[in-house]
Amino acid sequence: MKRTTTTLLVLFTMGIVVSASPAGAQAGTTTGRGESVSEGSLRSLASSFRIRNNWSKLYLQNSGSISNGVDVSQHPRNTNGYQEFQEVVDGQYRTFMHVRSGLNLGINRGNTLPGAKAILANGSGAFNQDWLVVPRSGSIVELRNRGSGLCLGIYDASTAAGAVAGQFACTGGLNQGWQKIYVV
Repeated sequence: MKRTTTTLLVLFTMGIVVSASPAGAQAGTTTGRGESVSEGSLRSLASSFRIRNNWSKLYLQNSGSISNGVDVSQHPRNTNGYQEFQEVVDGQYRTFMHVRSGLNLGINRGNTLPGAKAILANGSGAFNQDWLVVPRSGSIVELRNRGSGLCLGIYDASTAAGAVAGQFACTGGLNQGWQKIYVV
C-alpha cells in the first residue's frame, strides 16, 4: 500500500513559507518568495530548529553545560548552537534531540510530579523523553510529556532570561505555548 503525504514547512527565521508535496518534489519546490529549491535542499535547510516560548519569546537551551542531566532554561536568541534541536518522530510522539550535545529533552529522573525540571539527558527510549505535540493556534503548540501527561512550561511563567523549564498541569497558559523556529 502506497501512502502519499503533503508537508508544509514554515521557515520563520527567513519569512519563507514552503510547500512540498510528492508532485512538487518531482517538479521542484517553490518557496513563498517564488524561489525554486529541490526537496533535498529543503530538508537540509530545515533540519534543525529552536524552541521558542510563546510568553517570553525566549528560546530553550542548556544551562551552561552540555553534560547529561543539565537543566534546560530560556535565553535570548543566539547563534552559538546551544539552542538547536532536531526532532525524532515515534508515532504520535516526538523526541527533541539537542544538536550540540546529542542529548534529549526530557524530565529529570522520569519524575511524573508537577514542577519537575526539564533536562537534557542521554537517549534512553524512556517515556520522559517523549512529547506529544498538541496544536493550539497557528504555529503555537503545547508539549505534553508522554510519561507524566504534564505540559512543558517555564517556572512561575517567568519572562526572565535563565528561567528554568519544567512540567506543570496543562492550563493553556501562554508560558506553556511553544513554537518551532527553523534554523536556516
